[in-house]
Amino acid sequence: MAAEYYERDGIKYEIHVQTKSGQFAARWTCPVCQTTGGPSRWFHFEKEAIDRNKVSAFIEHHNVFHKAARSAAG
Repeated sequence: MAAEYYERDGIKYEIHVQTKSGQFAARWTCPVCQTTGGPSRWFHFEKEAIDRNKVSAFIEHHNVFHKAARSAAG
């Protein structure tokens, strides 16, 4: 499957989805610092796996590492 992208403050996170037994899991990757993360569970719907990864990328990574850095610099 092609990657999904989620852009926040000019950073374009890449989200890759895996399928297994009719369920979906996904992982996001930050192109700036090459960090990967996301929920470590399987979902019944592909859209849910993607949406949960968007939330994870924003709350657990972007807000902590990129938005905070911009606020401190500004």
